[in-house]
Amino acid sequence: IAQGRDYAYYQLAEAHLAGERWTELVQVYREHADSTADRNLKIGLLNAMGYVYDKSLADIRNAITAYREMIELEPNVPDAVLALARLYERASAWEPAATTLDHFLSLSHDPVACCDALTRAAQLLHQRLGVSERAEVYLHSALELQPGHAPALVLLAEIYRGRKDHARLAQTLEALLVSGASHYERIEFGSEAGFIYYRQTGEVDKATVVFARVMELDPENVRVGTV
Repeated sequence: IAQGRDYAYYQLAEAHLAGERWTELVQVYREHADSTADRNLKIGLLNAMGYVYDKSLADIRNAITAYREMIELEPNVPDAVLALARLYERASAWEPAATTLDHFLSLSHDPVACCDALTRAAQLLHQRLGVSERAEVYLHSALELQPGHAPALVLLAEIYRGRKDHARLAQTLEALLVSGASHYERIEFGSEAGFIYYRQTGEVDKATVVFARVMELDPENVRVGTV
C-alpha cells in the first residue's frame, strides 16, 4: 500500500513540476511528507519543499519552516543549512542567520565555502549585531583559509577604521593594495594606507614604499605624487 501511495504522489508531483504549478507541487510534497514513515524520504521531500518555496515561490516564511523541519530530522546537510542561513538573512533575522552559519561551519570542509561563510557571519556580527570583536576573530579565520580574501580584508578594515586602530588598519589596507577587487580599489586602499603610515603612525619609510606602489598603479595620481 505504501509503495502504491508513494508512486501516486511521485506521479502527481512530476505532473505539477512539468506544468510549473508550484503551489500545488509544495502541497503534494507536504501531504507526502506527512503521510510517509520513511525518514529519508521525508527528509528529501522537506528539502525539495524548501527549495521550491524559496526559488520558485519566493515564500521565505514557508521555506524557512520546511528547511527547519528537515534539519531537525537530519542536521548534517551543509547545503540545506546554508540555504536556511541565507533565508534568515533575507528575513532580517540576523541572530538566527549567524547561528545557522555557525552550524554550517561545523559541517563544511570546503575551504572556499567556509571562508565565504565566515566572512558573511562576521558581517552580520559587526554590522547587524554589534559584536565586532567576535567578527574580527571570524575574519582572521577566513584569512587563514584564504589569505588575501578581499571581502574579509575590507570588512576587517571597516572594523579597525571604526576602532581608530591605525596600525592594524594600515596593515590591512596595505594587503588590499595587492588583493583589492579592482584596480581602482587597490589605488584607493593603498593611498589610504600610505597616508595612515605617514600622518597617523609616523612610519615614513613604510609610507614611502606604499606610495611608490600606488604610483606604479596610477602614475598620474596627484594626491600621492605631491606628498
